Amino acid sequence: MGRWLVGVSGALFGAALFATAADAAAATHGGWLPTLGALALGGLLGSLFGGSGFGAAFVLTLLAVVAVVALRMFGKAPRVPAPAPQAPLGLDRAQLLRSAKLNFVKLQVARELGRMEQARAFTTEEMFEALRADRAATRSDVVELNADLLQTGAEANRQLASVRFSGMARAAPGAVPVGFAEVWNLAKPAGGASGWMLTGIRPMH
Repeated sequence: MGRWLVGVSGALFGAALFATAADAAAATHGGWLPTLGALALGGLLGSLFGGSGFGAAFVLTLLAVVAVVALRMFGKAPRVPAPAPQAPLGLDRAQLLRSAKLNFVKLQVARELGRMEQARAFTTEEMFEALRADRAATRSDVVELNADLLQTGAEANRQLASVRFSGMARAAPGAVPVGFAEVWNLAKPAGGASGWMLTGIRPMH
């Protein structure tokens, strides 16, 4: 009876090592050497404890548990971080943000003075018509302005970019500044026929 228990325990130990070693081999592309080693080790321990009865069965079971936990913890392949998205070739991020901030200020001034025609220089025709029709969107005094480049890309023969503006502004002279945040979608011809043009504004709530 003792030898039968030892044999079963040895088989279970070898099977546990086989399963975990197979997982480790698949994860690390290390071939079948870890698996064959696990089977050999299970058979060797089973033969060594073949005459020790219930005590040997307990030792083999305990070793099987320890082996499974150890191989699960240390047999996994390291994770490789995904590469960061690449900006289109020739894109000057610093110049883009400077230009976007300047146009942001120009738009606020044009709205405040009622001279929306000044915004034609940096907006598409569709965007200009939308801005001229939106009389409610005014900020008389921007006291803090931050610009962050969210993403860039390319489409057909133009470059694309999204810039997030945030900061503090007064709705009227002497009013308490309140926070704001919005995203500008910009486009620029790949040939450099014009600068960055505003194609859309998305408020962030």
